[in-house]
Amino acid sequence: MATQPMRFEQAGQEDNWRRHLIWGGVILVLVMMISLPTVMIIGVGMLPTIVAGLIDRTDQKFSMFCVGGLNFAGVFPYLMQVWSEDHTIANAGSILTDLFALTIMFSSAGFGWMLVIAVPPVITAFLAILDETKLKQLKAQQQRILEEWGDSTARKDVADETAEREDQLAEAAPAPVPEAG
Repeated sequence: MATQPMRFEQAGQEDNWRRHLIWGGVILVLVMMISLPTVMIIGVGMLPTIVAGLIDRTDQKFSMFCVGGLNFAGVFPYLMQVWSEDHTIANAGSILTDLFALTIMFSSAGFGWMLVIAVPPVITAFLAILDETKLKQLKAQQQRILEEWGDSTARKDVADETAEREDQLAEAAPAPVPEAG
């Protein structure tokens, strides 16, 4: 059975991926030769970001960026310590064996995960409230138009369809987020 030839786009994407991997490896080796203590701290300290990137299946990788930003905020003071004091493997090793330093690095990533989990429902509830407010304004405006122009301006079949859609949306709407008390 003959196999189908690989399409040009697939071959180009595979080639591009390999090229990025090769160049990334070359750059990593060069950086490790020049600045191994920095690579050690970033490699260990940014592990939660790597995990977030691996488990986030969305194309935008929002959770990776959120966790990564706060994770880097926790790693950065220790990078500054290595850069300003003694840029040696021993100094980087002493930072990485310090439980307090690891706690700061990883707990800052934990705050990133808290944001990833907590913010979307809050934004959804806020947008639902805005939508309800806008709907009330539009209904009030519609009522004013009907009062001014009379019922002959409104078509009965359109009004019935609108009522059905509102009922469907009300059934499908998520429950409001309870207020923290």
